[in-house]
Amino acid sequence: MDTNNLNIYINDHRGLSTAAIALIERCIKENKDDNNKLVNYLQDLHQELDEEREILEQIIDEIGGKVDKIKATAAWVGEKLGRFKLNGNLFEYSPLSRMEELEVLRVGIHGKLGMWEIFSELKESHAALAKLNFDKLITQAEKQHNNIENFRMEAARAAFA
Repeated sequence: MDTNNLNIYINDHRGLSTAAIALIERCIKENKDDNNKLVNYLQDLHQELDEEREILEQIIDEIGGKVDKIKATAAWVGEKLGRFKLNGNLFEYSPLSRMEELEVLRVGIHGKLGMWEIFSELKESHAALAKLNFDKLITQAEKQHNNIENFRMEAARAAFA
């Protein structure tokens, strides 16, 4: 297995998880006064993503790779820049903001699910992957995807009501 490519791929996903966590923190802050069900779920999701990022860091360490802090920083900055979009309110949280943030999280979780599926398929090829329970991670990502989708559809109904 090409550990250099594996290191790059994992760092891409680790960087995106950093952006997702920043996005979740913003969504929690902006919704804490009027959507406790969403906020409670996002707090749990935040914890799960932290744990998953640690798993990625363990794999990087075990393959002899390095955590790419530049990718993580670039993803974090990208998330901040993504807040400035034409959603009706340039600097304020708009009715579309919640829906769009949940949509971005949904896409990211779907990508992460794909990563776990790849690793599950390749786990026999590398000792660092063989140690992990990818079935559990795949099931967790599927649940995250479904939960975010439910909140996204609720946000869409509110945004377009």
